[in-house]
Amino acid sequence: MISMAGTGVIVIGNSTESKHLYQQIKDLTSNTYYKLDLDSDIPANVLFANGAMIHRSRDEMGTTNCSILDEKIGYDRDEVELREFDKLNRTLSSLCLFINRTKTTRQIMSDINDEDINSYSTLTRKGKDYYK
Repeated sequence: MISMAGTGVIVIGNSTESKHLYQQIKDLTSNTYYKLDLDSDIPANVLFANGAMIHRSRDEMGTTNCSILDEKIGYDRDEVELREFDKLNRTLSSLCLFINRTKTTRQIMSDINDEDINSYSTLTRKGKDYYK
């Protein structure tokens, strides 16, 4: 398991797949990353959102892995207990929903007037008293 734990920070689990994937990332990119090695794939599954790292609780990760994060990560961290989700073989990254926020117009300006409404539709504008 490989996860982005911050800007330019990658957390890597101890599996051969994780190490192989990290090597591929190093070979294919010109970016440099600070690497944190953890002792298994389960604690290496973290999220970085809104400037904070979200990870499993200290009991679930183990004290060794938490001490590595305590020592190396200086920004905000939030711990989440996932014991119930472990029964379903769920990871922390499978529980997130990514939302792409786009800027929307806050005020819609229109030059449609009563003549336009009457000419092009069967709608008519009701007076203010109609809705009371």
